[in-house]
Amino acid sequence: MANNSLIWDLADCTSKTIIKNKKTQSIQPKSTRRNNVRYETLAILDSRVPKIDDLYAQLCSNTIGYTVAPAHDALMVITLLLGETRAHKLMIVVDDQMEKLQLGALPLDRQQLRAKSALLQEWAITEVTFYGTNMVIDAEFITEFAQLTGAKVNVENELPHLD
Repeated sequence: MANNSLIWDLADCTSKTIIKNKKTQSIQPKSTRRNNVRYETLAILDSRVPKIDDLYAQLCSNTIGYTVAPAHDALMVITLLLGETRAHKLMIVVDDQMEKLQLGALPLDRQQLRAKSALLQEWAITEVTFYGTNMVIDAEFITEFAQLTGAKVNVENELPHLD
């Protein structure tokens, strides 16, 4: 897989017809800069997720995906993308073989939540779902994440199957 971030804008889920795909090196995808563009869901995938292209191929309409590189500050990237896409749902997909919740350069833990609490409070989202989290995510993390974002937080141990 290339180091470029992939953004796939797909047609409806029922037909799974791909309209177009775009590659970008930018944290803020150019395809979302129009004022009238609004995506329902932002799917954030860690670059270490296996079979990442298969997951992108399963994204539904009104969903935009972004791959967070290992060197990026994931919470900053998510904040920028949520502002650009105006998505109100967030999917976070991590490698289910990792020992800790890792997204981008830093582990996603309570220390990170506290350090980036101002960013999280900017998120205008209603729901967050973590996928691929075979590691244990403690209840305090979920509670703190929900309080900071104002969103309902779900945790799925397996990677999404969006058939």
